[in-house]
Amino acid sequence: MKNPEIIKERYMKDSLKVRLGGIAANLARVASFLENKSNIKAIEPILDESKYFIEWTAFHAPFKTQALLSEIQPILALWQRGISKNLYHENIDNIKKKTELWSEEILLLSGLLDMN
Repeated sequence: MKNPEIIKERYMKDSLKVRLGGIAANLARVASFLENKSNIKAIEPILDESKYFIEWTAFHAPFKTQALLSEIQPILALWQRGISKNLYHENIDNIKKKTELWSEEILLLSGLLDMN
């Protein structure tokens, strides 16, 4: 990620709901890119950005959301490392499913879908 401090400064100006929505969107992008297995290298920067977003957001989130984000972040790091070493081609479908589920769960936890 280029200049994480500048990105953090901008990112932290958003509400918690919007920040969680951004994490959910990134995870949905990962799942979308994995529709075509030739896109696997394109998800590395998204995983990297998502790890930062989680780090910057988790502390401010409710406990249930913190727990989920704390579970996700190290897995994203492992995937990123594995992808850079071409270790995950046979597990791409599992990664896709997991990121779709996480995206939906984080979006629900964000409150962005509340109609109130």
